[in-house]
Amino acid sequence: MKPTTKIRFTEPQIALVMCAHPNCNLDRLTELSFEFDQAGEIIDCTGTIKDGGNVNHDYAGSGLARSYETARRKFTARQTSATILQFPNGERRWGGNAPMKGSRCKDDPIAGERREAFAIIDQDEFQRHSKFRKPRDLKRMLYYKTSEDWVTWTVFALLKRYAPKTWWSDLVKLARVQNSRLILPSGWEETPEVKLWECVPSPPRYETASRARMQRSNNKVWVKRSDDPRPVEGESEIDIILRNRVLVIFAEAKLGSDISSSTTT
Repeated sequence: MKPTTKIRFTEPQIALVMCAHPNCNLDRLTELSFEFDQAGEIIDCTGTIKDGGNVNHDYAGSGLARSYETARRKFTARQTSATILQFPNGERRWGGNAPMKGSRCKDDPIAGERREAFAIIDQDEFQRHSKFRKPRDLKRMLYYKTSEDWVTWTVFALLKRYAPKTWWSDLVKLARVQNSRLILPSGWEETPEVKLWECVPSPPRYETASRARMQRSNNKVWVKRSDDPRPVEGESEIDIILRNRVLVIFAEAKLGSDISSSTTT
């Protein structure tokens, strides 16, 4: 049996392609593999389908073509992988020597990626979140060891999974260890709803105060801008919002650093 080379793409890498190209027809795939012979001819293309996926779905399209082009470049650069794929729920094959041509993607999100991506817990739920549709944020979450967003998502996914009824009271206990004078309103015991990375406008009083400071400034550009009816400061993306019937908490997630002294919201 002649040796072959497999180029394998994992679920996070497929997710990046889907984020950049929403209509690429790779939905429900968790792995995608291209197999080449020594001459670089395509022998087979196989994929692993998520639980509940349609094994009879035709995955041909721009996503497959883009992935194939990337696999060809990886093969040429001798960046190979010999992982054997498992297909517990069936498989789709695109075999033979039929070429899969398509336009080259200048900023292919998986081209040249050599690092192993961090796992995303509750992948289906994450793919419905707006963060998944932001390519730069998504890439940082998957590949940067200092990603505060990855830690944030993982922490709350684990709390939801393993301590859905106790995480809030446990968190308050920890807060009181650090601040013995912490006072919460009556009814705080209700487990709050958690929202991650929600954008909120500046409070009206803050907006008014900021505009007044600009009007009093000696900077002519700022004074002129203060007369513009548009908000003087845009929306803020809040890392964590905890909300129940008696309180709302905004939290900023930090990993290995303190809150910036220039933060204004």
